[in-house]
Amino acid sequence: MQAALLSALTIMAILVGTSAANSKENVNGDLMVKLTKTIESAVGSGVKATLKDPGSAQLRYSTAFKSKELSSADMTITIVCGTVNAKNSFGGYVGERMFKATVATLKDTGKTFAIGPVSIQGNEPSEKFLRYHGRECVWRD
Repeated sequence: MQAALLSALTIMAILVGTSAANSKENVNGDLMVKLTKTIESAVGSGVKATLKDPGSAQLRYSTAFKSKELSSADMTITIVCGTVNAKNSFGGYVGERMFKATVATLKDTGKTFAIGPVSIQGNEPSEKFLRYHGRECVWRD
């Protein structure tokens, strides 16, 4: 009996947790979406294009949000956030830096591509980067 109750409570907790995770919003009210391999590929190309040594890039993706403000009837705009570590011109890794990239997916063809400038954290503190470039990367509970 207790085992059955514990199992039911565990399943309910998972379902509630999944429901809450699916409804997370960022500070602009954009809903968090699942990061697909196609979007990861487009973001990777956009981020790597800004690096001195694109082949050394180590990307980690953290969040993706569908932009309500920028999306239209023709395309869906997704804001993707994460970190990148890559080599500098001296050949050493610089450490993880936050990035924010914007990806468009055409609704009629499904073609996905990176658009706009990719913002990568420089030497400024994380809080400053988020304030000016990555507000979309922060979600509300």
